[in-house]
Amino acid sequence: MHLDSYNCVRCVENVEETIASSCFLECLCSQAFWIFMGVHWDLINLQPYDMIAEVCQNFGSTLFREIIIVAT
Repeated sequence: MHLDSYNCVRCVENVEETIASSCFLECLCSQAFWIFMGVHWDLINLQPYDMIAEVCQNFGSTLFREIIIVAT
């Protein structure tokens, strides 16, 4: 699918979204959201699926799936 722009729509940095580095994890707006929610993503040591599994396990709420859906 072709879009006019693949840049993150949530932040002002005009960073292009990719699977490896998405605005879901790395843009300033997303970082502020995750900090507010008390979530720390291990961007250095873990692959994306492993990060999600770790955070889901440590989050302490059954609503984590819903939070992920809303955040995306």
